[in-house]
Amino acid sequence: MDYIEAGITITPNTQETREIVVALIADLGYDSFEDTETGVNAYIKKSDFIHAGLDLALSYIDKDVIRTHVSINLVEGKNWNEVWESSFEPVFLNENCVVRASFHKISPMPDIDILVDPKMAFGTGHHQTTYLAAQELFEQKLRNKTVLDMGSGTGILSILASKLGAKSIVAIDNDEDAFKSAKENIKKNKTTNIKAILGDAKLLHKQEGFDIIIANINRNILLRDMEQYVKVLNNKALIMFSGFYKVDLPLIMEKAKELNIKFSSYREKDNWVCAVFKK
Repeated sequence: MDYIEAGITITPNTQETREIVVALIADLGYDSFEDTETGVNAYIKKSDFIHAGLDLALSYIDKDVIRTHVSINLVEGKNWNEVWESSFEPVFLNENCVVRASFHKISPMPDIDILVDPKMAFGTGHHQTTYLAAQELFEQKLRNKTVLDMGSGTGILSILASKLGAKSIVAIDNDEDAFKSAKENIKKNKTTNIKAILGDAKLLHKQEGFDIIIANINRNILLRDMEQYVKVLNNKALIMFSGFYKVDLPLIMEKAKELNIKFSSYREKDNWVCAVFKK
């Protein structure tokens, strides 16, 4: 699948100004953001990209306070293998867990070895929110628990949950490339208790209840679909939301309160957040 990379130069380039820009364009369908030395790179499926919509969103910025410049690049899906095999480094989620590609040789090998060969731009374990969600999984008692992984990407968190003792995992993503990659990675890691599904929250009414739900997506989808997640969350169970900035945490907490799930804690890395709630 081809993506559009919108490289947005921001002056002044601070955490606050980057958050303002991301908040303005997040509703347009951008599903990943990367801080850069000059501003932010925003990624959106080519089929969803509307240049005029991006220009309109950025026009709401007070140009006397923040100035922006946009450069648009096509990122072809067929190039991801070559790009990532040359740049993808192993990710140690902790001293006992590594996410690596099959061409990485590590010695000594940690107890938990997650193989994820890069097939696309996102989902190699480097992003802060994947790291944060993984840290929360390490803290939970997953033995014999049922897990739902929404926005599962290439399946890293589902595979980790399996290796930490979860009874069964349902991994759902609406991106076909991510879905195919997850299926390959599930097979590669011999984690036979994971069921990968192509789709979104509309499919949840077909699922049984879950003891733990991971929703690592983005703020807008979380707010839109949170009610659907809560419907399949077992009583006294745990749900973690990630994929958003700390500035958006009050919005997530407000919506969670409406749905009668109680805030427990949150983790933060580079201003990204993973927040935990209980039913």
